[in-house]
Amino acid sequence: NTIQRWTGIPVSIGIGPTKTLAKAANKIAKSDDEHENVFALCRPADIAHSLARLPVRDIWGVGRAIERFLNEQSITTAKQFADAPDRWIKKHLHTHGMHLAWELRGIPCEGVEAWAPRKGILSSRSFGRPVSTLAELKQSVAHHVAYAAEKLRVQGSAAHYVHVFIMTNRFKRESPQYSSGKGIALIEPTAYTPALIHAAHIALTQIYKPGYQYKKAGIWFVDLVPDDRRQSSIFSAEYSSRQQRLMHAQDVLNQKWGSRTVHAVAEGVTQRWRAKQECRSPRYTTVWSELPTIPVRSRATPC
Repeated sequence: NTIQRWTGIPVSIGIGPTKTLAKAANKIAKSDDEHENVFALCRPADIAHSLARLPVRDIWGVGRAIERFLNEQSITTAKQFADAPDRWIKKHLHTHGMHLAWELRGIPCEGVEAWAPRKGILSSRSFGRPVSTLAELKQSVAHHVAYAAEKLRVQGSAAHYVHVFIMTNRFKRESPQYSSGKGIALIEPTAYTPALIHAAHIALTQIYKPGYQYKKAGIWFVDLVPDDRRQSSIFSAEYSSRQQRLMHAQDVLNQKWGSRTVHAVAEGVTQRWRAKQECRSPRYTTVWSELPTIPVRSRATPC
């Protein structure tokens, strides 16, 4: 209720002894107003009653092909599917189907995933206008590196490999086409933005070719390792501590005062190559200046 009152975004909650039943409860909570967006499937009688009214297409994990097959077998509700013989389900729908049926019967098979750090971080975006100079490409690549490096630090990781790619607009076939990518392996994993920008610029210089109108550039961090367990050189321990403090100070300032309050000079200042975003939807929930306003007419002063 608080989220809907503050942001206008409705929230539905489903509760159940298994993940599939919780998904089914959430579906019922959304579609039936009498539950006020919260529904629990915990008691056997409630489970049987609700599954008898739930179409098989609304079972989490049932796609169009499975739905079509089950309907051909006169199985149209979730309860009919849950009551089907195990041998028949195993024969026609294999292990995936068996897990769904058991989950509907209250036997947990699908675990709840815990948060896990990303194994790779990609940052890429098309330019607002064609770019042909190496200087502007370097600004764009540096901007993507800085953005991805911040994500690295948020999840406590360091990158051991930086991949850079550039490409022209493949939809303009009358223009010369070119695309290429290059990876650089770092001596030691790092989340230090200047070091990552330096490596990315080396890779970009090797793949850049003049005479082309580039449409897109991006970077990809792979071979990520936990920052607190990375292998460092004994000669870089002091500098690594300085780098971590510097990046922490930058992240704190940007979080408090807004993105790019403090940024690398290599990212450029005006960034005329950035996407224009002329058709972007207003950010009503995060930007005060984009809230819709209603003009108020002043009342005429009575005589």
